[in-house]
Amino acid sequence: MTVLSEGLGRAWHRVVVWAIAVGLVVAVAIANVGTSPAIAANLKPEVPVELSSQATAETWNAAPEAAKLTYCTKAYQSFRSAPAQSYIISSNVQAMTPETFCEKLDRFYSFELHEDTTLSEAAGLAPLLFADLDG
Repeated sequence: MTVLSEGLGRAWHRVVVWAIAVGLVVAVAIANVGTSPAIAANLKPEVPVELSSQATAETWNAAPEAAKLTYCTKAYQSFRSAPAQSYIISSNVQAMTPETFCEKLDRFYSFELHEDTTLSEAAGLAPLLFADLDG
């Protein structure tokens, strides 16, 4: 090997080592940015809350509006597909929307008497109990 090729080999070796070191520093810096409390607070994804049919008034009242509307939309679809709903003659029940379904559940759970009633029971009772109170 000539002196020139030996010098280029060492130079190339230094460039490779330097590139690896810089890559590691950048990788660590990026990883630390992701765990920085100030940045993590801004990037924290919102975890959706799913209301279960066994939830009670406390859970319902504490749930975000989006979770309530999601539950009401599913419950409304179940209610509309049930054969018994075709026998309900109240125009307020027939004109119900997922939003008004949520309002009826809010009203149902506003009474202390219903605080231990499960959400599945409340969803079946509330539309009928408050059918003629809208208006």
